[in-house]
Amino acid sequence: MAYDRHELELLFPTTFSAPCVQAGRAIAQLAEACRVKLTIVHVAKPGTRSLRLRHQLESFLGGSDTFVTARRLLLEDPDPARLVGELCERTHYDLIVSPSVDRWELRNVLKSSFRAQVLKECAVPLWTAGNCLGSANFTQPIRTVACLIDFDRDAEGFLRLASAFASRIGARIRVLSVVPRIDDGVLFDASMSDSPLMPDLALSRIQAMFAGQEFPAIDVAVGERSRGLRRMLARGDADLLFVPRPAPHDSWSFRLSRDLDRLPCPVVCLDASGTGFKGWSFQDKSRRLYADPLAEPVLAAS
Repeated sequence: MAYDRHELELLFPTTFSAPCVQAGRAIAQLAEACRVKLTIVHVAKPGTRSLRLRHQLESFLGGSDTFVTARRLLLEDPDPARLVGELCERTHYDLIVSPSVDRWELRNVLKSSFRAQVLKECAVPLWTAGNCLGSANFTQPIRTVACLIDFDRDAEGFLRLASAFASRIGARIRVLSVVPRIDDGVLFDASMSDSPLMPDLALSRIQAMFAGQEFPAIDVAVGERSRGLRRMLARGDADLLFVPRPAPHDSWSFRLSRDLDRLPCPVVCLDASGTGFKGWSFQDKSRRLYADPLAEPVLAAS
């Protein structure tokens, strides 16, 4: 029986900005690795939908064969993030593509960002990028997918989804963890956290997630998270980084951390909790056409 469905379904809310144009190169990169179905949506303010906007939407990224079959939606709503959430309720999407804004304005500093609002509206993984967009090489295949482990979340489920994604596009997985330097504040937080305080313990706990199977490269840094993460990404030459999506009470819930936008590669914010994202479109659970790196081998049905 042939597997003829699209393997990744992408939703791309666009403002036609320069970062959105640059993000199109990353979508084309994914389309080289697997079958992609793309929906491009522009959300206009109520009463502003026009023929000019329709032409702008139709011509957006029109110079590439990757986007010829893209579905293009011009919609009106006062709350674009809420509308994106509604679209995700109606259709399964694997990724929402939303790069960082191209400039910061004082009047927007106290407003919740579009990306943060989208993360609150739906559990679909969010692909984003900041300063790296202009210099990233999207003409080559994704070779290394890094995965930042947070032991206070569903680390095993998170790692399973990130590993499956890497396996499908032919990339190797690299597991990262950052252990804070021990001080009085960290010791106080440890009473409410399941995160290890020693690098060796973090390493052994990650290895245990693979249940005796061969495990990938693992890198553990000590110190402040953003600096340690940048160092590890530079050493590992990662093309894409998976991070746990922020919890509602997290400091990232108001605006995505600017540290993410300073990283040298694009980022996917992924929720692997029981009520979150259920799986990628290429994961046919009835036939197991693609192996789960953390599960026992299962033969595909004929």
